[in-house]
Parts: sequence; structure tokens; C-alpha cells
Amino acid sequence: MARKGIILALVLFIGLGLYVFLVEKKKPVSEGKEIVLKFDKDKAISLTIAQDAKVISLKKEKEGRWQIVSPLNTLADTEVVKSMVDDLSKLSASQALEVGPTEWEDFGLKSPSLEVTVAMEGAGQEKLSFGHKNPAGTSTYARMKGKDKVFLISTYLADSFKKGGFDLRNKIIFSFDKEKVSKIELFYGMEPRLA
Repeated sequence: MARKGIILALVLFIGLGLYVFLVEKKKPVSEGKEIVLKFDKDKAISLTIAQDAKVISLKKEKEGRWQIVSPLNTLADTEVVKSMVDDLSKLSASQALEVGPTEWEDFGLKSPSLEVTVAMEGAGQEKLSFGHKNPAGTSTYARMKGKDKVFLISTYLADSFKKGGFDLRNKIIFSFDKEKVSKIELFYGMEPRLA
């Protein structure tokens, strides 16, 4: 039984070694912080998040509020969306690797699990695909559409773009100016009570 354990450990060690050799052998074309995507966050007019075959599309209204337009039409949590756009507008990577299309699959970028597309007023759009995590789990591989570079982005930051409909929608039931409130009436059963 102990012999089977040693053989299994050896197979796992060789497998990990092969993975590191084949995937991580790429010599970085840059070390240190490199800007992946840079744009004026105030010019962003739409945002699309495609995750596990689910697509959420958002659009900025004239007043600066964000609206979810697909799969349903409802107000978005503008602060959450603004935070995502802000992170995208100054997204940087710890490393960049020069990788050809035949190798994208090694990094999980042939069929990415997450894609974020941002459109800017008068400047077209940019699409960022996220793939596998690196062996240490500290970075996630990412690629800009139309570029052969693979970037290593902090996993914490990459995971912050994994938002669903509940995360993005406005959860306020009704809004009002609290400074203009003069009276509140609470109803318990049938009897109104002033608060």
C-alpha cells in the first residue's frame, strides 16, 4: 500500500513538473507593472460581462446612472459598476508573456470562463478575457482581444469582475430625500402609530 502512495506522489510530482515546464517556461517579455487597459473611466458608456455562458449587458444613462439592459431591463447599482469601470480603466499586470494562438488553451484563454467588454464614447471597445490561475493561485492569465500577449493579473482583482445579476442590480426599494422627511407613519396590524 505504501508503494502505491509513493508511485502516486511521483506521478503527481512529474505532472506538476511537466505543467511548469510547458506552461510556465515562457520567458516574460516584461517584468514589473504593465498597464493592460487604460482609458478615461468617465468615457465608458457600456459594459458587458460574459461568464459561464451568461451575459449581462449594462449601459450608462445620460444622468451618469448605470442600467442593466440584458438579460432584464432594470436599474444597476451605479456605485458597484463605477468601481468595476474604475478598476478596468487602470488595470495593470505583474508580468506579460508573448504567446501565440496555438498556446492560448494552455492558459485557459481559448474558451475563457470570463470576458469583460467595455465600450468608450468615441473610442470603440476593448475586450478582456480571463483564463486559468497560475500554479500558485496568486495571478490569473488574461488577454486583450487582438493581442498575443498573455498578462498575469492579480487573482483578487480578476475575481472582482465575476459579478452576477444580483451583485449588479440596484437593491434600493424606494428612494427619497431624507432631509425632506417630516413625518413617518408605521402600521402594526390595523392601528397607525406615529414615529
